[in-house]
Amino acid sequence: MADRYWISNTNSNANTASNWNTAADGTGSSGVPTTNDSVFIGHSDTLAIAKGNGICTWDIATTLTAMTVYSGYNDVIETGETISFTTPSTITHADADWDSLGYRVGMKIIVSGATNAGNNATLTVATISDNVLTVAETSVVTEAAGATISVTYQARLDLQADITLNLLTLDGHILNSSGSDQKITFSGTYISGTDSRYILNGDNQLVTSTNLSYTIDSSANGTNPLYFDDGNYPSIKISGSGHICFGHKTPTSNLFGQATFAQFDMSVNTTTSVDTTAAPLDNQSKKFVVQSASTFAMAANLFDAGKSTWEFQLDTSAFAFPVSSDTATFNWYNLVISSEGSGRKTTIPSNRTLSVNSITVGVNAVLEGHKVRGEPCSTVVSVRRPKILGAWNFSQVSDGIYASLMETAFPITPSSGAIGRVQISNGSGAFTNDEKLTWTSATSTLLVNGKLTVTGLIDPTGMEFTPVAANPSTPNPDKTIWVNSGDSNKLYFGSSAVNGAGPAGPQGPAGADGADGTDGADGADGADGADGADGAQGPAGPAGPQGPAGTGGTPSGSAGAIQFSDGSAFDDDGANLHWDDTNNRLGVGLNAPEHTLHVDGVGNFPMRMQASQGNLRMNMFGHLHIQNDNSNPIDGNTIDSPLWHIGQRDGGQFDIAFGALSTQLVSYNDRLLELKRANNSATGAKQIGFLGATPVAQQSVVDPAAAGFNPVGASANEVALQTSLDSVIAALQALGLFA
Repeated sequence: MADRYWISNTNSNANTASNWNTAADGTGSSGVPTTNDSVFIGHSDTLAIAKGNGICTWDIATTLTAMTVYSGYNDVIETGETISFTTPSTITHADADWDSLGYRVGMKIIVSGATNAGNNATLTVATISDNVLTVAETSVVTEAAGATISVTYQARLDLQADITLNLLTLDGHILNSSGSDQKITFSGTYISGTDSRYILNGDNQLVTSTNLSYTIDSSANGTNPLYFDDGNYPSIKISGSGHICFGHKTPTSNLFGQATFAQFDMSVNTTTSVDTTAAPLDNQSKKFVVQSASTFAMAANLFDAGKSTWEFQLDTSAFAFPVSSDTATFNWYNLVISSEGSGRKTTIPSNRTLSVNSITVGVNAVLEGHKVRGEPCSTVVSVRRPKILGAWNFSQVSDGIYASLMETAFPITPSSGAIGRVQISNGSGAFTNDEKLTWTSATSTLLVNGKLTVTGLIDPTGMEFTPVAANPSTPNPDKTIWVNSGDSNKLYFGSSAVNGAGPAGPQGPAGADGADGTDGADGADGADGADGADGAQGPAGPAGPQGPAGTGGTPSGSAGAIQFSDGSAFDDDGANLHWDDTNNRLGVGLNAPEHTLHVDGVGNFPMRMQASQGNLRMNMFGHLHIQNDNSNPIDGNTIDSPLWHIGQRDGGQFDIAFGALSTQLVSYNDRLLELKRANNSATGAKQIGFLGATPVAQQSVVDPAAAGFNPVGASANEVALQTSLDSVIAALQALGLFA
């Protein structure tokens, strides 16, 4: 790593060793800049020894630590009618001293406009004495003052190879005259004293952006964001997953007042953050200008401009203005839309809202919202009154709210949260949301992650399936539980009927207890959830109160369709998520609920409730699964084993089993208690089995007399034993084991 100073007085290439020196005053050693060197062009100590005035054509593709171009290395031009020539090498200015104008010994000057063609030449400054400039050449021809003469010196860094820098301090002119694209890549950790900036621009900074670009990757700095100094920039391309802040840092120069980008492309997942270190007024004074608005691009899901002002200079007739959508959020503060020519406009899509503190549409510029009648409008929300010097097609809906189509404008509070979040009233005309309550339109699924309670209001009959003629499930028909209207409304799982799933005949005492257990699970379904959805719909009415940041938008779907967010507007799935306000009923999977909570479910397990330490689930056969795990119950499609299984088997048995789950069932061999009637008939003999034993046919009680017992003459012990046996038999008869 070394410091290299440009000392050439001739226009020359950087890849020449004699053009560089390790000391600013030329007393060091020569050598071409290489990896991790720092280079300095136009250093005052170098210019003081009449060196380093030549144009530097950079032709070295390398990685440097820093590059500095000083203020002394700048173009100088003087034009006047009081400049005269004296043979053989003197140029005199009657009105000014040459050194005060910025001319120095060693400069290559270009003279033009002289009457004598011999004086229009490129000359080298040899000495300067006040208003007399002597050149090294002897070709000057005597000429009196009178013609308009221009004496020009050009100093510039001509970049003709790609380089990588950690810091560019630019107080001069940089360009690319090669005709092919060249770039400077900025990366690495910020150098101390730069205020988290890679580029520092002085008063004389100038970038000619043709075929020149800056690529910036600040990822090496972690969450420490990159800032931009005021000044002019060529095409900017952000790369890497770094952080950027469009806040205020004390500018190197106070002449520019803004950061001007020829182009701005952030097509990577870069994080933008709000500046909390500077004073609010300083952040509000920060301004960014994009000279070619159509080049603005962003790939991240959030672009936060903080309190800064952004000006977009239109360059096309169809620039889609970057507003919040389903996939990205744009937080603008002050906006200016300008145009250097007519016929240029920017548009805001249908059903989208641009929210700002202030907006100005300049002369020749056009801001256009969606204008197809009958379709959702575009909306602008501005804290300050818009300043329209050009044109727009928005009309005022209320103070601060402007819509492109009045007939589809609704001054209501915007939806809250990510795509699919069910909207819940937050009071005062506002919406809120909860990540645990989400509707997925693609699969017609309502996610309730927490508590779900069903309270019967008018007809508390629990859950009911609507009969259909064919399996309704897509894309998993083999996992669907449904009621087949073409087969006497029998319960089906996939393509097979579930035996005995329909209404059964009168049950004995044990069977009735089992049925009560099933009804208990149905009771756990939450009607309270349905009431909450009704509350979310309320603010959409035109008379609903308006929140302070209200924007335009149109409720989606037919009456009763529950609204959920698509990112910044409303969406619905009215055919599968519906509220019946007349009867206070919520339908999931259908649009005509007949019960307080009516779920038309599909799949192997159409219903599940999960608590912090356990699960209750119903499978496609109507069986209940109960699982308790005090550590961490499994989410998703699986459930921990072993677990309790309660339900009616295909043979009519009603059993309680405990064991490992196989597909949808705990194995029949794992049953602990089984209740049954012979021949699966309501009039069949009652049977019971314990601990997996096979139920036996009902036994008849044998008459003790027929068995040879005669109480007459029997001993007291024999009589007592017979009495005890009678009591046992009576108890077994009560259980249905004996007739």
